[in-house]
Amino acid sequence: ANPEGRKVAITRNLLRSRLKGAVTTCLMSFLEGVEGGGIPEQMLTTIQFSAICVQMTKCHAAMLRGDQLLDHAQLYQEGIGYYFVLSFLKVYDLEKQYIEPNLARHKAAAKFFEARTGFVEIVRQGRLERVLFALPDSCVTGGPLDKPFNEMYACDLGDPDRKNQNYLANLIRLIEREEHQ
Repeated sequence: ANPEGRKVAITRNLLRSRLKGAVTTCLMSFLEGVEGGGIPEQMLTTIQFSAICVQMTKCHAAMLRGDQLLDHAQLYQEGIGYYFVLSFLKVYDLEKQYIEPNLARHKAAAKFFEARTGFVEIVRQGRLERVLFALPDSCVTGGPLDKPFNEMYACDLGDPDRKNQNYLANLIRLIEREEHQ
């Protein structure tokens, strides 16, 4: 094994992965705050989702293998970036002709990244926006924080102010419960 060649391969793969991460970040930035379906619809009809799913699957497979040419964290960031783009655009794929068929062909990787993706919905300038984020390992199904928190949803959903008050009161109770266990 040529140590210099290995070093070059690791550097090349790292730079390639960073470039791919920059592309997914760019795609997500086009989608941030989108007010209509124009941009997502254009993306749905022009992006090769089969290629994105293949790349996501390659990241997942390399993580499972313990790939030595790219570290786990870099593979994870790249793979979940692909999943974020797919997940965001899935909402706009009303006829389920672009995203779901491709995800169905890459079930293992899709399930892996889906289980590690969280989201919140916020209202910004009167629009509901979805923000995706990677869950910490402790929050993944089967992790130490995988507990039922049904109290969080026991609130009045009809009145936004009352919902927030209930949410905060329930959150305080949950924190107290967790501190005393």
